[in-house]
Amino acid sequence: MAAGLDPPRKPTSQYGEDQRDLTERLLGHLVRGGLTQVGDLGETGFEAWPGDADSAIRRVLESLDAVAWQPAAGGGCWLANTAAGDREVSGTGQ
Repeated sequence: MAAGLDPPRKPTSQYGEDQRDLTERLLGHLVRGGLTQVGDLGETGFEAWPGDADSAIRRVLESLDAVAWQPAAGGGCWLANTAAGDREVSGTGQ
């Protein structure tokens, strides 16, 4: 590790959750709630990962664990709103 750099650490939220738990809870709300899809950027633009919400969330957490929660810019995954997510953020509801 370079001199002067602190080792990676998981910040906690004001509610005492660590970063992993908070991320898992937030992704669960967004992905299981049908508001967001998880995927990658590919040749056609955003490409959602195959599988169910739980497998996508698990894959995100595992990829972040693998890089000690210090992903490179654009690394890990991309999130895209679904039509329901767009309605939610625009205030028109579901």
